[in-house]
Amino acid sequence: MAASDAPPAGRTRPVARSASLAAFGAVLAAVLIGYTGALTNHFAYDDHELVTGNDFLKGWMAGAPDGQGRPVDHVAAMLKADFATLASRLSSEVGTSALRINYYRPVIALSYMADTWFWGEIAPWDPKRPAAERATLEWTRINPVGFHLTNVLFHALNSLLVYAVGLALVRRYWAALAAGLLFATHPMHTESVTWIAGRTDVIATTFLLAAFWAYLRHRRRGSRLALAAAAGLFLVALFAKEMAAVLPLLLLVHEGVRARFGPHPDGAARGRRRGLVLVAGFAALIAPYFLLKTALTGGGVAAGPTAADAWAGTSLFTILATLPSAITWYLEKLLLPLRFNLYPMLELVAPAAVALWMPWALAHALVFGTAVWAVLRRGRRLAFVGFCVAGLYLSLTPLSCLVPGLRLARFEEVEFPVAERFVYVPSLLFVWLAGALLAGLVHRRPPWGRAAAIAVLVLAAAGAARVTQARNREWKWNLDIFAATVRSSPDSIRMRLNYGAALTNDVWQVREGRLHFERGQVLSERQWGRAAPPQLPNALADVNYLRKELPLAAGYLRRAFELFGRPVEYGNRVAVTLSIYAAISADPRYFGDALDVFRQVLTQAPHHEMARMSAAFAHETLQVWERHARESIPSDAVVQDFARSFEITAGSLQEDTDPRRRLMALQAVETGLTRLPPAEVLAGLPQTQQVRRLLVQRAGALHRNLAEHYAGLLARFPDRPALHFLLGEVHRIGGLALARDDWLHEARRHYAAVLAAEPDHGAAAIGLADALVRLGEPGAAIDAARRTAGELLREDRSWEGRPLLSWPTRAVEVAVRVAHAARAAPEAGRALVRETWEGALGVLERRARDEEAGGGWQAWSAFAAAEAEAASALGRPALLEQAIAHFRRAAELAPHVELPLTSLIPLYRQVGRHGDARAAEARLAELRARR
Repeated sequence: MAASDAPPAGRTRPVARSASLAAFGAVLAAVLIGYTGALTNHFAYDDHELVTGNDFLKGWMAGAPDGQGRPVDHVAAMLKADFATLASRLSSEVGTSALRINYYRPVIALSYMADTWFWGEIAPWDPKRPAAERATLEWTRINPVGFHLTNVLFHALNSLLVYAVGLALVRRYWAALAAGLLFATHPMHTESVTWIAGRTDVIATTFLLAAFWAYLRHRRRGSRLALAAAAGLFLVALFAKEMAAVLPLLLLVHEGVRARFGPHPDGAARGRRRGLVLVAGFAALIAPYFLLKTALTGGGVAAGPTAADAWAGTSLFTILATLPSAITWYLEKLLLPLRFNLYPMLELVAPAAVALWMPWALAHALVFGTAVWAVLRRGRRLAFVGFCVAGLYLSLTPLSCLVPGLRLARFEEVEFPVAERFVYVPSLLFVWLAGALLAGLVHRRPPWGRAAAIAVLVLAAAGAARVTQARNREWKWNLDIFAATVRSSPDSIRMRLNYGAALTNDVWQVREGRLHFERGQVLSERQWGRAAPPQLPNALADVNYLRKELPLAAGYLRRAFELFGRPVEYGNRVAVTLSIYAAISADPRYFGDALDVFRQVLTQAPHHEMARMSAAFAHETLQVWERHARESIPSDAVVQDFARSFEITAGSLQEDTDPRRRLMALQAVETGLTRLPPAEVLAGLPQTQQVRRLLVQRAGALHRNLAEHYAGLLARFPDRPALHFLLGEVHRIGGLALARDDWLHEARRHYAAVLAAEPDHGAAAIGLADALVRLGEPGAAIDAARRTAGELLREDRSWEGRPLLSWPTRAVEVAVRVAHAARAAPEAGRALVRETWEGALGVLERRARDEEAGGGWQAWSAFAAAEAEAASALGRPALLEQAIAHFRRAAELAPHVELPLTSLIPLYRQVGRHGDARAAEARLAELRARR
C-alpha cells in the first residue's frame, strides 16, 4: 500500500509505462463492452422530470423568460436553488416551488445544462408562438444519446481512476488492473451509469477519486499544489452529491495504515500527527458546504406533500435497528449482483424485534472490529485488507435513505431505505479488496498463479459485462424498466402506478394500465389500511376517461382532490375538468360537483382569478341548461346560450396542445349538435343556426387534427385497441357533424377492431351501435350491443378476488344507450334492455346482499345505478323507486360517502319528491362541510 514513503525492498517495483497503457486499454474496452448498448437507450423514469420535462433547461437554451414574462439569469438560478424546483417555468418565481427534495447539486445541474447545449434541438424563443407552446416550450426536443454518453464517459474515467488510485494504494499492478476491470463491469453500477438521473453518484465519484489520488500524491511527494487540488476536488465532489462526505473517513483509515510503515519511528509519529491534521482539515470543509447549501436553498426540504413520507418521521432507534439489514443487503448485492430492482422494498425493523437485528449487528460489528484491528497491525497485506473492509463499512453507513441529512424527500409512499445506485462509491473498496486478493494469488503461487488469476479475472469480468448488458436493456425506456421492477417488487404501489402510466401513455395499452392502477389501490388498502396515494385515483380518472367511463372518471377525480389535501391549483383543474365532463355528456350533475370543488378552492384562495372566472362560467352555464330543460319550446336566446356553452368549451379546449383535451373539445361539439332542437325549430332561430355552423366548423378542424395524430400513433402501435377506439370516436363524431358516411364507415371499422380485442369495451359497443344506426343498420347495432353486454355479465370477472361491480351496471347502460339510439327498432331495443337487466339483476342483488354483512355499500350503489338506467328504457317506474331505496341503503351503510347522496338527488326530483331532494342536498352539504 502507499502507506509508506518508500515501499519495502523486494516487494514492489515501478509499473512500466507500457503496462499502464495496456491496463488503460483493457479497462476502457471493458467499459465499451458493458455499456455500448446504453447509448441507444431513451430517457427513463426521473429523466423525464429532470431533463425532458425540465422547462428550466429548455428555457435556458431557448432564451425564454419565466412564466410571468420576466428575464431569467439561469446560471445564477442554478447556483442558488434546489435543481428539482427549477423544472417549471410556471411557478411564481424561478427557483421556488411547493416541493423541494433536497436536490441542491449544482455540478449535476451544470452537467445537464452542458448536455442540453450540445444535444438539444431547441429553436430560439419566439413570443409570436401560440400561447400554449410558449407556456410549455412544446417545440423543444432533447436527444438522449449525448446524456447517456456523458454518463458512460464519466464511468470510464472512474474506472481508470480506480486503477490509478489502486496502484498508488497497493503498489501491485495486477491488483490495480483487476480492480479497474471489475469496477468497469460490475452490474450493480448500471442504475448509476445507464440511468441518466443516476449520474450524481458517477460524477461525484470522479471528483472523489481525483481528490483521493491528489491527496496520495501530496503524502508521497509533499506537493502543496496536490494538496490544494485535493481540497478543491473534494468540494466539487460535495456539490455533485452529499455522498462525497465519506472521503475524510476513508482518509482517516488510510492514515491509520500508512502510519505503520514509516521508515523511522520518529518519522512515523510525525507523519501520523500530520495525517490527522490533514484529515481534520478535509472534514472541516463539510460544514461550510452544508451551511452554504442551507443558506442558498432555504433549508432544503419544504413542508407539504413530503411530510407524509412513509418513514420521514422514523425514530433514530428504528434507523439503527434497520441499518444491519440494509448493510447486509448492500454486501449481498456486491457479492452476487444478479437480482436487480429499481425499487427494493426493504422493510424497516422495529427496535423491539431484537432477534431480527441483533445477530446481524453483532456479525457486522465483529467484521468491522477485525478490520480496524488489522489496520493497526504491522502487516502490509493484512493492513490493506483491513483498510478495504473498514472503508467499505464506513462508506455504506451514511448511504441509506434512513440518514435524514442525506435523504432526498420523496412523495407519500416511498417504500425503500436502500437503492442499487447508492452502492457506487462503496464498490470502490470492494473492487480494491477483490483485486488485492487476486494479486495475492499471482505473487504467492508462481508460475501457475498468474495464469489462474488471469483466467479468474477474465471470466469474472466477462460474466459481469454480460449481466451488465442485460440490465442495460431493461433500462431501454420507461416500459421496460417499470415492467422489470414490477416483477421484482410486485407489491410496490409506486411501481404499479409508474408501470400503468407507461402502458397507458407510451404504448396506449389502456386496459392493462387500468388493471395495474387498480392493483395499486388494492395494495394500498392492504398495506396501509387507507385510501390509495392521490396519484392513483388521478391516474384512474385518466384511464377511465380514455375508455369514456365518465362517471368513474369523475369519482376518481374528486377522490384524488380530497387525497391531495385540496391544493388550490389542482382543485381548480379538477373543477374545470368536471365542467368539461358536463359539457361533453350533457349531464348537469357534473356541474354541481364542479361548483362544489370551486367553492372549496375559493374558500382557500378567494382572489384566485382563474377559479373565479371558471366558477362563474360553470354557474351561468348550469342556469342556462336548467332553463333549457324547463322550456319545451325554447326561445332563441335560451337555445343560443345553451349551444354557445358547447362552442365556448370546444373553442377553449381546441387551443390546448394535449390531444386528449382536443378530443374533449370534439366530444363537446358532438353533445352540442345532438342536444340542439330539431331542424324545424332551428329554422326559426337564426342566431342559434349560426352557433350550429360554428360547432360544425370546429368539428371539421378538430377531426383533421386528431385523425392525423392518432393515425400516426396507430402506425407505430398497430395492435393497440385504445388507439382504434380514439380513431373510432374521431371519425364517428366527424361523420355525424359533417354528414360524411365514409367517416362513419371508418369509425365502424375501428370500433370493430376494438371489440375484437376487448369484447367487453362498453364505450366501443355504444360507439359502434351509434355509427351503425346512423348508417341505417339498427339491427346490427343491437346485435353488437348484445354481445358486449354478455361479455360484461360473465361471472368470472374479478380482480384480486374482488368482483368488479361496475361491469353489470355498465352492461345495462350499454343496452339502454343502444336501445335509445336504435329508435327505428323499438321492440328489439326494449328486448335488449330487458334481457340485459335480467342478467344483471341476479349478479348485482346477490353481491349486494353478500357484501352488506361487511359494511359494503358499493354493491348496493351499483345495483341502484343499474336499476335507474333500466327504469326509463323499460317504462317501469317501480324500478326507479327500487333504485331510490337501494341508494338509500347504500347511504345508510356508508354515511360518510358522497356518491349515494349525489345519485339520490336527481332521482328524487325525477319522481317529484322535491322535499326529499332538499333533505339529501342538506345532508350532502353537511358531509362536505365536515370534510
